[in-house]
Amino acid sequence: MAINPAFIPRELHEVYAPDEYDTESSIIACNFPTGTNIEECRNFMSWIGPVIYIANAPSIQKETNFVVVFAAPDFAVKAIQQSQLIYNEGCRIYCRLVDEKPTLWNNIISYFHNVDQQYGTSEQISNFVNDTAAPAVYNTSNKIQVGIKELVNSDLSNQVSKGIANVSKQIKESVESAAETLYPV
Repeated sequence: MAINPAFIPRELHEVYAPDEYDTESSIIACNFPTGTNIEECRNFMSWIGPVIYIANAPSIQKETNFVVVFAAPDFAVKAIQQSQLIYNEGCRIYCRLVDEKPTLWNNIISYFHNVDQQYGTSEQISNFVNDTAAPAVYNTSNKIQVGIKELVNSDLSNQVSKGIANVSKQIKESVESAAETLYPV
């Protein structure tokens, strides 16, 4: 069953900006006729703004799609706001911003956002982090620092193995303490 071309950008998932290029300046341009090449896309999209990179994007139903990176985010916004972006012979082009690459930081933000929606206000989450999580992390880092100082100040020829064992033990105890503090039984 054919998909309405207007829905192609929504159907394509995990389309990211090329490495080393700005996500906010990158779009996915969909529904070019089959056989359209990168240079033809570059020429067309350059009417919107300066294009610095183009790559082929996945296809759903034999249409040609491209990831287009503009010189600045303003041009990407301009492209996605175009309601009548028409290529050769009336072929409508549909655009959207590329997906954000998953990162650990985005996962953490998403986690706390979900916790916030399930358990309480942002202020409660913030208080939890400030009152419980931050001191546990600080305590752990202090114990590690003490262990490293002991190792550096000891007689290295005889004490290296004891120092490493001590640091390892302190790390284990600190992590256990932090886990108990963060996730009380």
